[in-house]
Amino acid sequence: MADGVLGVTSAQQKIFPQAKRLMCWFHMIKKCREHRNLVAKQQWDEIHKEIHAVQLSFSAKYEGCVLNIPATNNGSESMNAKIKQQYTLRNKLHLSSFLPKIETMLGDWSKHCDTNPFSVCASIIPDCELAGYKWATMIDRNSILYWHGNFYVVPSSNAHITSSA
Repeated sequence: MADGVLGVTSAQQKIFPQAKRLMCWFHMIKKCREHRNLVAKQQWDEIHKEIHAVQLSFSAKYEGCVLNIPATNNGSESMNAKIKQQYTLRNKLHLSSFLPKIETMLGDWSKHCDTNPFSVCASIIPDCELAGYKWATMIDRNSILYWHGNFYVVPSSNAHITSSA
């Protein structure tokens, strides 16, 4: 799973020539949107709907490509963005400059974990709990897919929960 950067593509082809490459869903849809002006707006609206249908098609495309593997690399992209914004200031550094930045970064994150440990129990405010209950009683249960005995897939058009909180 990666974006379309040529260095990653080249390295993957060289090191793992038999591997299937899956472009991150976010980066794929972003690239499609960059080219939407090549078709009429009405035609783009239909293409856009079909692209989103592909994501949930359970074919060898996105969500169904590999069991229990997400269709996006948002976690690593988020981490990369933090490193660029807070430590490298979006500059490409030589290894001799980058390693001290990494040492500082890891020290900062370790200190942050001491004062802000991971939560082991989520607290849910009553408004959210009530909104979740109402949503669960109103959704068409026939539209929910139980996938490979592991988890449920709920259509996003029905999955919006709002709260007054």
